[in-house]
Amino acid sequence: MKINLPKNLNLPKVSGLENLPKVQGRGLTTPGIITMQILFIFFVSTIEIFFGDEPAIFTGLTLWFLLYAAIKIGRKGTLFTAVVWLPITLTSTLLFTLATVGGKGVAPTKLGIALLTSLARLAPYLLLVTIIGWSIYYFKEVKPGQRVDLS
Repeated sequence: MKINLPKNLNLPKVSGLENLPKVQGRGLTTPGIITMQILFIFFVSTIEIFFGDEPAIFTGLTLWFLLYAAIKIGRKGTLFTAVVWLPITLTSTLLFTLATVGGKGVAPTKLGIALLTSLARLAPYLLLVTIIGWSIYYFKEVKPGQRVDLS
């Protein structure tokens, strides 16, 4: 069934839109980066818990993707947020996902052991993403005059 719309629609004009702040640039802001991390980790870890028992390789590969996405689609200055908040969002999202979808409940021993084993499975991915993320931040964002001599 095809709907025929008239060629010239006389829609009412909305007033007051001139005073709204304009978007300053392209890309995700700091809250956008954190929201992207939470949503992607939740989606992938939920699928892995549904088909397997615990989050594993696909959640680890999602960490790599999230670092790459933060570099590519984040605004200038959001790389620090992406590197710092990645372990925080991973831990909090896994805690929520394991308690709800994972069927562990809120029993401290079951949930604590499940969280530790999940983080232990994801530790190599998280460690490499963190090292690479901090090195990219150090060489890309920190000005040469502000760098600390570590020798």
